[in-house]
Amino acid sequence: MTNREQIVARIERSKARKAAKREARARGTWRENGSIDLELLTKAANDAARRCCWHGKPVWEQIKTALEPRTPYAELRIKALDRVKSREQRLQDVTPLGDFRSVFTIQNLMKSLQKRRKGVEWKGNVQRFIFHAVLKLKRLKDSLLEGKLNVDATIRRIMLHERGKLREIHAVMIDCRVVQGCYCDSCLVPLTERTLIRDNPASVKGKGVTDARNRLAMFLKELAAKYGNGFFIMTGDFTKFFDHLRHSDCLKRFREIRLDRMLQGLGMKIARMYQENELHEIADEAERAAKAEQLRRHKGIGLTLGSQESQTMALVIPNGIDHAVKDKLGVRAYERYMDDTMAAGPSKEELKHVGQTIQSEAAEVGLSMNAKKTAITKASKGMKFLQIYYKVTDTGHLVKNLVRAGIVRMRRKLKKFAKMIRRGVMRLDDAFASFSAWFGNSYHADAYRTRKEMLSLYWRLFHGYRMEGVYA
Repeated sequence: MTNREQIVARIERSKARKAAKREARARGTWRENGSIDLELLTKAANDAARRCCWHGKPVWEQIKTALEPRTPYAELRIKALDRVKSREQRLQDVTPLGDFRSVFTIQNLMKSLQKRRKGVEWKGNVQRFIFHAVLKLKRLKDSLLEGKLNVDATIRRIMLHERGKLREIHAVMIDCRVVQGCYCDSCLVPLTERTLIRDNPASVKGKGVTDARNRLAMFLKELAAKYGNGFFIMTGDFTKFFDHLRHSDCLKRFREIRLDRMLQGLGMKIARMYQENELHEIADEAERAAKAEQLRRHKGIGLTLGSQESQTMALVIPNGIDHAVKDKLGVRAYERYMDDTMAAGPSKEELKHVGQTIQSEAAEVGLSMNAKKTAITKASKGMKFLQIYYKVTDTGHLVKNLVRAGIVRMRRKLKKFAKMIRRGVMRLDDAFASFSAWFGNSYHADAYRTRKEMLSLYWRLFHGYRMEGVYA
């Protein structure tokens, strides 16, 4: 045998010996004549009984008690013990997540940096931070433990035109994003995620838009199997969702999930730092002082777009609305994606009651439904949700079409992109990124002809740049 074969044989013999030991521990030791070693078997049974039953009684008496039919009182007592045990287990899980020193460690800060550097490593401030990462993270941790947020206070405002709307987004530097990411990933998200309903999938890892669309299709197919296309669908939208979220509700949620005082203070500091950065723009000194005092007393209103904490709180603050509809009213076909809500039921009166419940629960957290965007329609007529138009046919078949306005908007974009590329103010890669995002999203709908026409338009304008071998 060669040297390599001897090593392989030795490893195989070792694996066989370990497997035999595991088998002996699991099934007991057998004699050569095939009979069972009763002494070892009795010992193993006694050990198993001691692990499964209560202590303080003889083993066979415990087994006999366990085999007797349980009385209702015993059932209630077991359920009460299970509740206490699960509560203790939850507290053990929550304690390190809600402790400031357990959250802000060098390891958690480094994990946050690895996430926040993706896609932005070309930026100068990110490269400088990565070059001195260990030193900067150590300084960040020390300043946080002292109760200070020593980060670059530069906040840039970016104005985006999205579907005819002007949206203001605040962007912060990499060190502030690392702190926010560590705070959310290692503390806020794990503690709040367990309180959300199943059908609130926005910004939740493993869910997102695709999961929301799949769940909606499942709900509509279930109702179509029972009622055909005679059931009703209600869609709604909150008015200026992020602008109406209150800071006091954020503090209330922080206390509900049992964060310590330092984590609560840091969360409130992150929530109000964007508005504090704009105080110098207020010309009137008295008004500026009143606004600063309002923010200091946690009475501010409005969370910014672009902050991870704002996205998390946008899921958690209206959580009472979701539980009221799902748990109290028992509506299965209900879904919320940030500020968009959807509910379906057999009758219009039931959905009107759902809408009233949503309106009353939303008023408690300072939100209100947009009357223009709230409507109850029949399933045969169809409705729009997450940029897809859903409709149920007479035979109960669910049809999913792309919204017409989005198709027209993409065609106009491609033609404008072609002109900008000819002028040299835009790159082909940017046009490809925009088109590929739309093209991938179109596969969620029954839009073969639309994809085919849009793909041919892309080929005519950009000569099929990076789209060779791609079919509708």
